[in-house]
Amino acid sequence: MEKRLPLIFVFLLVATFLFADPEDITFIRIRLWAPYDEVPSLNGSSTENQNYNDNEPLKHASDLLKETGAFAINAMVYGWNFSITPKDNARGVQEYAEITPQKEADVNTFDIKWSNTVFEQDRITCWLEFERTPIMMHSKSWWNTVSCPRIHGTGESVYTGKFDSLKAAFFDAAKNAVLEYVKKTEKNKPKEITGSLLLKTDTPGLRIDSGKYIADLDFFLHVDKIVRYSQW
Repeated sequence: MEKRLPLIFVFLLVATFLFADPEDITFIRIRLWAPYDEVPSLNGSSTENQNYNDNEPLKHASDLLKETGAFAINAMVYGWNFSITPKDNARGVQEYAEITPQKEADVNTFDIKWSNTVFEQDRITCWLEFERTPIMMHSKSWWNTVSCPRIHGTGESVYTGKFDSLKAAFFDAAKNAVLEYVKKTEKNKPKEITGSLLLKTDTPGLRIDSGKYIADLDFFLHVDKIVRYSQW
């Protein structure tokens, strides 16, 4: 019996790690990519006049990776607030969405490590590694205590190779994820939905298709308020 106890103990430790929710693990590791330069035809410049530095050919990709990394970590650690008005043709209401990061810490604020860098034909891919602090984990525990549903959304934006375009695709995915969730839970279209989102700590699904960024993202959702129309 004494010889078997250590084996049982090891099994329990391994099982705890394997079946633990990845969201409750402090270590975050996600795969990111960035193009070497912008898309000239979409930025009002020719290839010759493009903002390209021969002395630093990787500068654009490096800067974009840092911006994307900080943006993703902020979304996974602090989350976003949102206010969304669904489109309602019957009432003549146009869709409106305002999504704002709860905090926008600079990339240098985080102890980010980059690894496994690969130089592909048109882009750089690498892994971002980050360890959440105890304070960050305490903040994350709130999302568990309020039993936030997990939602999925797909968004798009015109691909320019710039950060603003990438961010727009992420925000569009967030908006669509909320609207899809509300569509399943509300009988009628509401007037407004407000709340917050936390990006799940999975590698963000981001690709280019037909000249567009396509973002496939998963979130935790907390709805603060749903305002319904009182009458026609």
